[in-house]
Amino acid sequence: MHHLKTLLLTALVYPNAWACSLQIAYSDVAAPPYLVGDGQVVPAAPGIAIDLVQEAATAIGCTVQWQRMPNRRVQREMESGNLDAMLMYSFNAERAAYAVYPMKDGNPDGTLRLAELRYHIYVQDSSTLAWDGKQFTPRQHLWASTLVIRWRVI
Repeated sequence: MHHLKTLLLTALVYPNAWACSLQIAYSDVAAPPYLVGDGQVVPAAPGIAIDLVQEAATAIGCTVQWQRMPNRRVQREMESGNLDAMLMYSFNAERAAYAVYPMKDGNPDGTLRLAELRYHIYVQDSSTLAWDGKQFTPRQHLWASTLVIRWRVI
């Protein structure tokens, strides 16, 4: 009990004794509204994802040193232990080897994600390309055209 009182007293007298500083990196390519702007400079209005993390860090007394860099470098820096966190990277087994994701029952907990990104693929009505929920068949190169007559969503 004496140690607890000492700990609490120290926290009151020296509120910054447990202050933390986090090194967090994210892509240098915009993904509005979550990440805004391109390049290595962090803009004044960096996007919703950055705002949310900044607010959470401030609430627990942490400062954040934001860095923007190419995607592969972000991941390499995280894997090397040079970062405390990286933002906006979906779960996969490769990244799970060096990054911690919020999990529930052995699967990523989607209720704790910062964002949900959706991708729409359009093909011509005559296309044989299909999506079975895991992969495209037949496996062929996808390309887009500005000349669109009739398309269907798969």
